[in-house]
Amino acid sequence: MWQAHYGRWFPPFLRGARVGDIEVVLLDFDTAGCVSTWLSNGGHLDPERTRILATCVEELDTVVTLRRGGVRSCGG
Repeated sequence: MWQAHYGRWFPPFLRGARVGDIEVVLLDFDTAGCVSTWLSNGGHLDPERTRILATCVEELDTVVTLRRGGVRSCGG
């Protein structure tokens, strides 16, 4: 799954997109950075990246919840 994600360009229509107050490109960037580090470090994350990943999980939950409720991306 990681290789499939890593090998793709970020969709141009999502650049600058926001769901609520969450910037989609930054959420993708932060999540990908944590996954890359986790894979490189044999399945371990340092405390800072663990904190970042926890924030990403919260933001992903928010994005899914808002999208299910019909909230569309909006400029910010």
